[in-house]
Formats: sequence, C-alpha cells, structure tokens
Amino acid sequence: MRPFAVSVALVAALSLSALADDTVEIKPPVLKAGDKFKVTKTEKTKSTEAFEFGGKASSKDKEDSRLIVYTEQVVTAGADGEKPAKVVRVYEKYDVTSAKDGPPPLNTPITIAKKGDKFEFTADKPIGEFATALEREFNKPNEPSTKDFLPGKPVKSGDSWKIDPTKFVKSLGQDKLNVDAEKSVMTGRLLKTYKKDGKLFGVLELSATFPLKDLGKEGVTLKSGTIKMTVNTDVCIDGTDNSENTKSVLGFDVAAEAMGVKVTVKSDGVQSTTKELVPRK
Repeated sequence: MRPFAVSVALVAALSLSALADDTVEIKPPVLKAGDKFKVTKTEKTKSTEAFEFGGKASSKDKEDSRLIVYTEQVVTAGADGEKPAKVVRVYEKYDVTSAKDGPPPLNTPITIAKKGDKFEFTADKPIGEFATALEREFNKPNEPSTKDFLPGKPVKSGDSWKIDPTKFVKSLGQDKLNVDAEKSVMTGRLLKTYKKDGKLFGVLELSATFPLKDLGKEGVTLKSGTIKMTVNTDVCIDGTDNSENTKSVLGFDVAAEAMGVKVTVKSDGVQSTTKELVPRK
C-alpha cells in the first residue's frame, strides 16, 4: 500500500504567485522541456500486528525502509498541473527492503512517454518486473490531479480550505481499501511565505483522515479502522524554481476479527522527498 504516493506527488507539485495584498493564488507549476531535477526519497515504516485467541496473545513487529535517488529530465511538457508528456529518468540508487516488483536497471535512461491515455516505458536494458511499479506511479486509475488540492481562490498565510476527498477515496480503492467517502476529511493550509535567494517560497500543509468501511476480505469483520495523513511541503512559490522539500507522515490503525481471532494492525511511516533543480549547461 502506498497512499503516500497519492498525496505526496500532488501536494509537492504546487506553485504559488504572490498578489499585492499579501494573498497568493495557488497555481500548478509550469514545467518546460529541458528542466532537470534530482530527486531523493526516503521512507521508514514500523508496523505491529497483534493477535488474540482463546485468552492467548502474540504479536510481531516489522520495519521497512526505502532510499531512492534518480534524475528526471523533461523532454515534452504536459498541461499545467499534469505529468509531463515525456521524461527521461535515471535511477542512481534503489535500496528498498520490501520491493515486491524488483529493482530498476541502475544508471540506465528510462524513457517514460504518454501514448494515448497511458504512459509507456522503454530502456536499452530490460526493465523487468519494475515496470509494474512504474505502471502504479504513472497509470493508476482515478489519480487526482494537482488542481484537486487547490482552494480555487487567493489565500494568505494561515488560511485553510476544504478539499473534496472523492477522488482520493477512489484512488485508495485501487489499493483494495474500502474507505468511507462521506466521513473522510481533507484540509489544505498555507502556513507561511518567505523569500530566499531572491525567490518566493511557501510552506503548505495537507491533513487527511480516511475512516475504513471494511477490509474487503470475506469472513473478516472490521471493528475500527482509520488512515491518517499529514503532508508538509516547502516549495519555491513564484514559478522560477520547481524544487521542493516534502515530509509526509502516515498512520494506519485497524482492529478486526476473523474466525474468533482478534487482530490489530498499527503502522506508522515517515517519508521525505527532496527535488533539486539541476542547472542547465
């Protein structure tokens, strides 16, 4: 399950432009052909599964981690707020403790290009099972767009706005999670703006709570279940630099029962993403 991906990739992409009255209009970024970024992603997740049956209890702990580093260059830009139509990505590091799809070919350009409604992936070396991971990232159904996060009006530091959770709930459904859309809550907030090296920056926060209806498994009764997410992103907001620094915190808490066995699952994860603009030569 990677609900991080839904929130992190979209919130981190936001760009702002300042208005004269200290309010800002939140707009999607404009990526141009030739733009190149170095991206570093780290993630650490700790989870505990506890079982109780016939008065006896047991539990097991698990820790997962990820360190992914790659460069990505835009070949063909896309519409504002959408993925570029064509990029070339080169993975430098891919250390993942629970990689179910296998690693990518390192130091090998992978061309990611949109053909019709879907992206296709090609490289000089076999991509192998890693193509499944790229499919999830680029061709996931019901993926929200950047505009789905926007307030639709100018805001100033400290202002917050409600976000319609419908599309995000559908996206989580692709991970076989039956989320209660009516009880889900998502909020965006502009925490502050500041200047650095002559550029305008802003810090944004996304918070979300997704109650679960069930676990989608026959014979399993859900007693309680919630996904909570907080994303903070620090980005250049004047459109001159699409770099970002994002931290995401995810909590997953479930209590269920199956065939007389009580099960609780608790998972906490932290993901950090930095995107640095590579100067043009």
